[in-house]
Amino acid sequence: ANIVVTSRDLTPKENLYVKRDLGSAIQEAQTIAAGGTNADEIFIFGGGQLYKQALEHFKVERIYLTRVHLKVDGGDAFFPNLAANQWVESERKDVDETGNPPHSFIILDRIAA
Repeated sequence: ANIVVTSRDLTPKENLYVKRDLGSAIQEAQTIAAGGTNADEIFIFGGGQLYKQALEHFKVERIYLTRVHLKVDGGDAFFPNLAANQWVESERKDVDETGNPPHSFIILDRIAA
């Protein structure tokens, strides 16, 4: 299932749920997962404000991060800064392919408090 957080008027469809805020979207995802879908993770695909809200207000235990090694002038949306003492890199794959900017797929796990 896909859950879209938006202030726009979108029509829900099969496997597409529309919510106005991140909290109600996460509640919907938990309800769907409890219904026997075998889903054990909720993914948030941005943007920057949703990432920030999730990190500040919800129990985020793992981050799947794609870091593109490219400087972009005039960028206006960024992933929030993470406290280095709260996260550990558990996996990393560096990719340098012809025709694509170099990038890394990184999995960060929250350090238990």
